[in-house]
Amino acid sequence: MEEKEKYIMCNHCKRLIKDKDDLVVAFDFFAMNPYHSECFAQRSKNNFFMNGNPVNGTVSNAVTVFFGLAGLLVSFTDYYILTIVSIVHLSTRLYSYFKYEKILEE
Repeated sequence: MEEKEKYIMCNHCKRLIKDKDDLVVAFDFFAMNPYHSECFAQRSKNNFFMNGNPVNGTVSNAVTVFFGLAGLLVSFTDYYILTIVSIVHLSTRLYSYFKYEKILEE
Protein backbone atom coordinates (compact mmCIF):
# COMPACT_ATOMS: atom_id res chain seq x y z
CA MET A 1 0.00 0.00 0.00
CA GLU A 2 1.42 3.37 -0.99
CA GLU A 3 1.83 5.98 1.66
CA LYS A 4 0.43 9.32 0.60
CA GLU A 5 3.10 12.02 0.60
CA LYS A 6 2.19 14.92 2.81
CA TYR A 7 3.39 18.43 2.26
CA ILE A 8 2.90 21.87 3.78
CA MET A 9 2.35 24.96 1.69
CA CYS A 10 3.29 28.46 2.85
CA ASN A 11 0.24 30.66 3.36
CA HIS A 12 2.06 33.73 2.01
CA CYS A 13 4.06 32.66 -1.06
CA LYS A 14 2.25 29.35 -1.78
CA ARG A 15 5.55 27.45 -2.15
CA LEU A 16 6.21 24.13 -0.41
CA ILE A 17 7.88 24.12 2.99
CA LYS A 18 10.38 21.27 2.92
CA ASP A 19 12.37 21.73 6.13
CA LYS A 20 11.17 21.90 9.73
CA ASP A 21 13.71 24.63 10.48
CA ASP A 22 12.07 26.82 7.83
CA LEU A 23 8.53 26.29 9.23
CA VAL A 24 6.87 29.01 11.28
CA VAL A 25 3.30 28.49 12.48
CA ALA A 26 1.34 31.62 13.40
CA PHE A 27 -2.18 32.74 14.24
CA ASP A 28 -3.97 34.82 11.61
CA PHE A 29 -7.43 35.91 12.67
CA PHE A 30 -8.05 32.81 14.83
CA ALA A 31 -6.63 30.42 12.23
CA MET A 32 -3.30 28.65 12.49
CA ASN A 33 -1.27 29.06 9.29
CA PRO A 34 2.17 27.81 8.17
CA TYR A 35 4.79 30.18 6.75
CA HIS A 36 8.40 30.09 5.62
CA SER A 37 10.56 31.91 8.16
CA GLU A 38 11.34 34.73 5.70
CA CYS A 39 7.66 35.04 4.66
CA PHE A 40 6.66 35.27 8.33
CA ALA A 41 9.23 37.99 8.98
CA GLN A 42 8.11 39.96 5.94
CA ARG A 43 4.42 39.55 6.71
CA SER A 44 4.70 40.33 10.43
CA LYS A 45 6.35 43.67 9.61
CA ASN A 46 3.43 44.66 7.39
CA ASN A 47 0.55 43.20 9.40
CA PHE A 48 -0.79 44.82 12.56
CA PHE A 49 -2.59 41.69 13.75
CA MET A 50 0.40 39.35 13.67
CA ASN A 51 2.62 39.52 16.72
CA GLY A 52 6.27 38.57 16.51
CA ASN A 53 5.91 35.28 18.39
CA PRO A 54 5.19 32.18 16.32
CA VAL A 55 3.39 29.22 17.85
CA ASN A 56 6.38 26.93 17.31
CA GLY A 57 9.11 29.35 18.42
CA THR A 58 11.46 29.25 21.39
CA VAL A 59 9.42 31.75 23.39
CA SER A 60 6.25 29.78 22.80
CA ASN A 61 7.94 26.55 23.90
CA ALA A 62 9.10 28.20 27.14
CA VAL A 63 5.61 29.62 27.77
CA THR A 64 4.14 26.18 27.09
CA VAL A 65 6.37 24.59 29.73
CA PHE A 66 5.54 27.38 32.19
CA PHE A 67 1.79 27.11 31.58
CA GLY A 68 1.96 23.34 31.82
CA LEU A 69 3.64 23.46 35.22
CA ALA A 70 1.50 26.36 36.46
CA GLY A 71 -1.70 24.70 35.26
CA LEU A 72 -0.72 21.47 36.96
CA LEU A 73 0.02 23.21 40.26
CA VAL A 74 -3.04 25.45 40.17
CA SER A 75 -5.46 22.71 39.10
CA PHE A 76 -5.69 21.56 42.72
CA THR A 77 -6.74 25.02 43.97
CA ASP A 78 -9.67 27.34 43.33
CA TYR A 79 -7.94 29.29 40.51
CA TYR A 80 -9.59 27.49 37.61
CA ILE A 81 -9.10 30.33 35.11
CA LEU A 82 -5.34 29.76 34.98
CA THR A 83 -5.93 26.06 34.44
CA ILE A 84 -8.27 26.84 31.53
CA VAL A 85 -5.73 29.25 29.99
CA SER A 86 -3.04 26.59 30.38
CA ILE A 87 -5.17 23.96 28.66
CA VAL A 88 -5.95 26.31 25.77
CA HIS A 89 -2.27 27.20 25.27
CA LEU A 90 -1.14 23.57 25.52
CA SER A 91 -3.80 22.44 23.07
CA THR A 92 -2.81 25.07 20.47
CA ARG A 93 0.83 24.00 20.77
CA LEU A 94 -0.07 20.33 20.41
CA TYR A 95 -2.31 21.11 17.44
CA SER A 96 0.56 22.94 15.76
CA TYR A 97 2.91 20.04 16.38
CA PHE A 98 0.64 17.29 15.08
CA LYS A 99 -0.79 19.23 12.14
CA TYR A 100 2.44 20.77 10.76
CA GLU A 101 5.69 19.88 12.51
CA LYS A 102 5.27 16.11 12.71
CA ILE A 103 4.69 15.93 8.94
CA LEU A 104 8.11 17.46 8.27
CA GLU A 105 9.88 15.13 10.70
CA GLU A 106 8.93 12.03 8.70
